[in-house]
Amino acid sequence: MKEITTQELYNLMKINKKFILLDCRGVDYFNWEHLLNAVNLRWKYVADKASKLLPSKDKLIVTSCDGFTCNSSIRCYKNLVKMGYTNIMEYSGGVADWKAHGHKTIINPEFRIANNVYRFPNQKYYIEKVNSYLVEEDDFILLIDGPQDLTEEHEDFILHTGKPIKIFMSHGPTGGHGDVLQKKYKAKIYLHNDNVNSEWLSVKPDYLINDGFEFNSHLKVIHNPGHSPGSMSILDSKNKILFSGDEVQGTSLGEIRDFIKDDDGVSGDPKERLQSAKKLLQYDFEMILPFHYEMIRKNAKDALRRFIKKYE
Repeated sequence: MKEITTQELYNLMKINKKFILLDCRGVDYFNWEHLLNAVNLRWKYVADKASKLLPSKDKLIVTSCDGFTCNSSIRCYKNLVKMGYTNIMEYSGGVADWKAHGHKTIINPEFRIANNVYRFPNQKYYIEKVNSYLVEEDDFILLIDGPQDLTEEHEDFILHTGKPIKIFMSHGPTGGHGDVLQKKYKAKIYLHNDNVNSEWLSVKPDYLINDGFEFNSHLKVIHNPGHSPGSMSILDSKNKILFSGDEVQGTSLGEIRDFIKDDDGVSGDPKERLQSAKKLLQYDFEMILPFHYEMIRKNAKDALRRFIKKYE
């Protein structure tokens, strides 16, 4: 197997050498962060897709992945050799070593919200935008509302750290594939006590929690009744993020979606939601990451103030 170091790869890029840098991880990993000009082809799909994506079998291909602890680039390398590709090098350093040498990567802010916060886009069951989030802490993984559609890439990323999995259900029904993770990987599901009798609840929670519950020193639960009796948000004080569930949601203009004006009759009590929204102003946050609709990535608290002022 021919290998290439970080410095050698950097030199190839610097002289504008024509080659294909192949990122062999799942598409979620690639969307979150990758090297400049990398092309995504997961190692297990090489046999099906390589001929179309890589028509020349003698052009230089460099396979890469996360780093020394990831074997996706090696698997990709071997699969390409089996298919008759003759000019391949394997970059075992991957994203981790590339950054360790001070080189920049491409981060997609739609999917990588903060250093340890990731967004899963879920469109399977709803017309409007739906979001689930993953927060990677030192000693556990926290999944917030899902993911609703558990792909292989989702499952790989959730499991790759080997850390215990905790699933936070912000308003009851949105367990996503929590039951699968609960059965297969001993994930623990957290639900507010007031939602335990919801007719939409499809999973059995492991823990019933209430206002003020803390997953750790910077992840605190806030009870926001209105959308459902047991609706909850999580304040991430380290990243200044409010994971708001369906309590408050954003628009494409960076404002709060008007759940009073646009009351659909199935989203709970709008007056109670407004009171819960007022409660959120006591907390320090810059972003609102909801389950439904758009994220507000900056000045979210100001947007919430403007919305509340309309109805005072």
